[in-house]
Amino acid sequence: MQTPAPTAAALLLLISPLLQAETSYRWVDENGVTVYSQSPPPQGEATIINHRYQRETSAGKPTGRARLNALRQQLEDRQEDRLLQKQTRQQADQQKTLKQQRCQSARHNLATLQSLGGRRLRTADGQYLRLTEEERQARIATAQQQINENCGR
Repeated sequence: MQTPAPTAAALLLLISPLLQAETSYRWVDENGVTVYSQSPPPQGEATIINHRYQRETSAGKPTGRARLNALRQQLEDRQEDRLLQKQTRQQADQQKTLKQQRCQSARHNLATLQSLGGRRLRTADGQYLRLTEEERQARIATAQQQINENCGR
């Protein structure tokens, strides 16, 4: 399969900075001075130094990858915060609903107890129970306490 010329040219443009390297030479001249040059010394030996071009970053500024990682962490932290807030709201809504149900039940119980007089009271298991006046007053007080706890704003 042949690669079209524009694709090959684009590929070369993309990888050329990676392949680009500059060779320098280091040697000590006859006066004892260390010399750095892009061309080899006229005579004698030199140490070859290869430099690859790298993008320089300002001191203290994060690189692109570090910034990306920091942004990802911020995003994760915000998502966790949102999840916690959502859970807190759901729990508060559940508590509010439960409190409203308790309020309605306590009001119903109070109304039932106040209208009883000397009549019988049906229990949860379907049995009938005749309360004494003291028992009825105690249950009325309990129902009023439940209303105060659950119906108050």
